[in-house]
Amino acid sequence: MSKTISPPPTYKCCLCDKTEQGYGNDPFPLYGDLCCDNCNYYVIMSRLVVQKKQDNGETITIGCLKKMTRAIRQVYFGDADSVDPELRHLRERLDATTK
Repeated sequence: MSKTISPPPTYKCCLCDKTEQGYGNDPFPLYGDLCCDNCNYYVIMSRLVVQKKQDNGETITIGCLKKMTRAIRQVYFGDADSVDPELRHLRERLDATTK
């Protein structure tokens, strides 16, 4: 008896809105259900930012995580000029890690 292998499920990335095939990645601490492999880079950088804030004794709220998610979506996938000025440094920090 041969088994039929079914294709992996599809999902919509919570950051770039692309429909992907596979199982996705957990976007924690960002807000959303699943993210694609490409966007998982931003998730990892966000985890490092959150960890640093927690190490400095700062409290991370759901509102803060939603704000980070919106900022990443605006900077990388939308209108970067509309990003709050205090969050603009997030892109610079993320870009600096790849150089």
